[in-house]
Amino acid sequence: GKESRQARARQLKAALTAAGPTGVKIGQALSNRPDLVGQEYMDALGALQDDVGAFSTEEAARIIAANLGADVAEVLERLPVAPVASASLGQVYRARLRGMAPGQEVAVKVQRPGLASLIPLDMYILRGVAGIGKMVLKLRSDLPSILDEFASRLFEEIDYNQEANNAIRFGQLYGDIEGLVVPSIYPDFCSRQVLTMEWIQGTKAPWTEGKGNDAPEGPRGSEVERKAWAELIKVGVQCNLKQLLDDGFFHADPHSGNLLKTENGDLAYLDFGMMSSLSQPRRYELIAAIVHLINRDYKLLARDFQVLEFIPEDFEDLDAMSVALEKAFGDASSGGRLAAVNFAKLADNLAAIAFRFPFRIPAYYSLIIRSLTILEGIALSSNPDFKIVDAAYPYVAKRLLFGNSPELRAALDEIVLHPETGRIKWDRLLNLVGSGGGGGKKEKDGKEDSGLSEEMIRGVTEFLVAEGGRKYVDALVEDLVDTADSIQLTAGGAVSIAS
Repeated sequence: GKESRQARARQLKAALTAAGPTGVKIGQALSNRPDLVGQEYMDALGALQDDVGAFSTEEAARIIAANLGADVAEVLERLPVAPVASASLGQVYRARLRGMAPGQEVAVKVQRPGLASLIPLDMYILRGVAGIGKMVLKLRSDLPSILDEFASRLFEEIDYNQEANNAIRFGQLYGDIEGLVVPSIYPDFCSRQVLTMEWIQGTKAPWTEGKGNDAPEGPRGSEVERKAWAELIKVGVQCNLKQLLDDGFFHADPHSGNLLKTENGDLAYLDFGMMSSLSQPRRYELIAAIVHLINRDYKLLARDFQVLEFIPEDFEDLDAMSVALEKAFGDASSGGRLAAVNFAKLADNLAAIAFRFPFRIPAYYSLIIRSLTILEGIALSSNPDFKIVDAAYPYVAKRLLFGNSPELRAALDEIVLHPETGRIKWDRLLNLVGSGGGGGKKEKDGKEDSGLSEEMIRGVTEFLVAEGGRKYVDALVEDLVDTADSIQLTAGGAVSIAS
């Protein structure tokens, strides 16, 4: 029954907490996956986001003084008796710096003592378990390499100087995204174990419990709050796509404890410890895979999986894999539409494929999957019908339509131009423009109107006059000439018949 599930969930939380920072990190990831664990487990493990159990404020004061080279009273107006949040690697105090302007506050994060010795031991043990697990279970994915990737990010996460630099870079790259807030950093008050940043006033996701940063009362939040948060998650998805496809510098740990809805209704990122980078060649390989998925060209998609290192380079039976991929994606989507993909169903289908073909998760991709699945999990907690592809597709469409790089132009050509005649595939161009420009208008019953909307017409016009649109104008002129010829021939035939 429910009570026994709650009891087991509390036991799992206690076990993960006792396992130390690494165990807490695992619990945090699970707490954002309603498709993997039940609600009782999400409730219990959700506390691991910011209520792990605090160490003493006296110890925190000693760490601050030792790292900043000054007594706490010289740095802060006062250090609160208790932190506002305590997470896996540190705890946060709401405070004011000496000489700060009225109304301004800072969040001072202080690292847990002893992490420098605890985490290497955890990683050493887990790496040994991963190696044994790979051999015993005969897994194709290189678990030790995936763990090494995670460990390297974790070691960076316990260097708060690195996190401060990450936050500054993140703000420079993404701070101008509408609806997104990145807190300012105070570099003079940062060190390896102390991080000082702007205090952001706001609320955590409505379905989490705990003290947190002005968390609302009750575990679930109102329906209005949940819908508003789901919209904010779409902002997070758009930001994530910009990170992955544009700049390659991405947030690998966007769990609900690291996200806030500000008083102005914006989405704020709070934690920048676990970041990773994706090279430009990898970004364009991902875009190529998206293009082939849009085109439903599963033979090329199978080849993309090989280029992305999901299958070995010497694997030759790509035709059989393309058939399996077509079935997997078709079975997981409604009406065969990419935007309607059910990721839970798709994951099951791809898992089945992994047993038939030499599938493996490359180490570089493990953190990308972690980032996207955490965001999707948070959204699913609020809206079980949330489709991450539905939220992501408009951004991808805009990048393809208005991106200036040769790689993006080549990808767009592959989608909308016929490979032999060079003519425009109007259904695909209109689909892209409709997605990139807000889509068609909605009917009263909520269904999409398949007719041309004002936004769609404007989008086509903007696209055709943009840089690089000349070839499409030429193709359009050829289509118009052919249409005029057809009309003339039809009219001539009608006149002949009439006479």
